[in-house]
Amino acid sequence: MRGRLGIAMATLTLGLALGSASALQVPTDVSPLASIQMIDVQTGWAVTPLCGPCRPQVTSGLMLRTTNGGTQWNDITPADSSGQKVDVPFFYAFDTHLAWVEETSMTTPITEIFRTVDGGRVWKSISIRAMAVTSISFINPRLGWFIAFETALMGSEAASIYKTTDGGETWIMVSSASPGGKAGLPFAGAKTSITFVNPTTGWVTVLAAPGPDEPYLYVSQDGGHAWRPQHLPLPPQVTPHWEASPTPLKFFTPREGVFYTFFTLRDDSGRQTGRLSVLYVTRDGGTTWTYIAPVPLGYLAVADMNHAWSLNTGVLRATSDGGRRWTTLPPNPLLVDVNRLDFISPQVGWAIRQTHPFLLKTSDAGRTWAPVDYTILRQ
Repeated sequence: MRGRLGIAMATLTLGLALGSASALQVPTDVSPLASIQMIDVQTGWAVTPLCGPCRPQVTSGLMLRTTNGGTQWNDITPADSSGQKVDVPFFYAFDTHLAWVEETSMTTPITEIFRTVDGGRVWKSISIRAMAVTSISFINPRLGWFIAFETALMGSEAASIYKTTDGGETWIMVSSASPGGKAGLPFAGAKTSITFVNPTTGWVTVLAAPGPDEPYLYVSQDGGHAWRPQHLPLPPQVTPHWEASPTPLKFFTPREGVFYTFFTLRDDSGRQTGRLSVLYVTRDGGTTWTYIAPVPLGYLAVADMNHAWSLNTGVLRATSDGGRRWTTLPPNPLLVDVNRLDFISPQVGWAIRQTHPFLLKTSDAGRTWAPVDYTILRQ
C-alpha cells in the first residue's frame, strides 16, 4: 500500500551545531520521521518514512501525534476493515484534534480516506475511486476539498477535485482535469496542491513545463466547479525556457498569503543548469500576486508574511522583512542532513534529520538548534 506524498504544509532543510556526526550513537529502537506538522508548541502530528522493506529501526508509514513538543509520540495509525494498520503515505492536520490520512491500494484504483476528530483515538473511513489523494484543504472543520490523482501519461495527469460540506463524511466530485474536460483545469502537468481561502475562492498549483504561456496557478471562484489560469508576473531572470514547480499556497489571514515557486532551467539533455526560488505574496485575498526578487536558494519555509528561512548547499539564511533582505545564520556542520522543517512562529521551529538525532528544535529563529530525543509509544 503506497501513495504519493503530498503534505499541505511548508518544508525546508536545516540542521544544528552539535559537533561531529561520527560521535553520535544511532538508536535501534526509534524510527526517524518523514514529515512533521506542529499545531502549537506542544501538539503536533508526524509520519514515519514510507519505505517498504525498511531499515531495522524504521517502521513504515506510522501516523504519530505528540502533546509534549515532540519528546513523546503516540502511534495513532488507523486500521483498515481487516484490522491491519494502514501504511500512511499522506496526512493533513487541521488543528490539534482533526486530521485526515489516506491508504492507497496497489491492486485496485481505490483510495481510503480516514478521518479523526479526537486526536486519533477513533478513525472513520470512506472510499474514493482514485489512485491517490495528493492534497487536502479545509477552511473550517466541515468544508474542505481534495485532489484525487487518477492516471498519468507523458507529462499529463488526469485528476478530479472533490468537495465535502460535512467534515469528510461524504465527498462529491465537483470538477476534473482530463482530456476534453470542461472545468478549466489542464490535463497537462501534475496537479500538485489545492488551497481554499473561503467557501468560493481557491487555487490549484500545476507543475508547468517550459514555455512563455504555461500557467502554473489556477483559480476557482465558485467553490471548485470552474477554474481559470491566473497568470503571474515573472522576474526578468526567469526566461520562457524555465519550468515552474510551485508549492502550496499558505494564507495567514483572509487577505494575506504567500507561496513560492522553484524555477528550473535545463539543457537539451535534461540536465539542470539553473535554479531560482521566487516568493509570491498577496495582500488582497489572492486577486493579485507580487513577486519578491528571486534568489538562488534551494528551499524556503515561511512562518508568516515577514519571516522565512532558506537553505542552499548547507547555508541557512533568514528574512524578517518578507524576503527583501536575507541574513546568513551561524554556520552549522549538520545542515546538509536535514530534509524537513516546520515553523509555528518567527522563533519556534522543528527540523527533521535523516540520521540521528532525527528531530531538532529551535527557539531563537534558527540561530541555534537542540536535539529532541523522543520515544514512540506503539499501540
